[in-house]
Amino acid sequence: MPRREFGKDKNLTDARGTHEQFRRHVCNVYKMLLTRGLRRVVIYAVDPETREFLAGLVKLEKK
Repeated sequence: MPRREFGKDKNLTDARGTHEQFRRHVCNVYKMLLTRGLRRVVIYAVDPETREFLAGLVKLEKK
């Protein structure tokens, strides 16, 4: 679950709104980043929970 208190983007962390709106926005941002790479996008997540969450947002294609 995204947690507003750990965010670095002041536009998101200072914004008013419900936790569900914040969560939906963060998920949309990550999905956009992970699906817009022309050749490839590499995102490294330090903690296993975030890694698992990000992997669930996109389909991984094997060559």
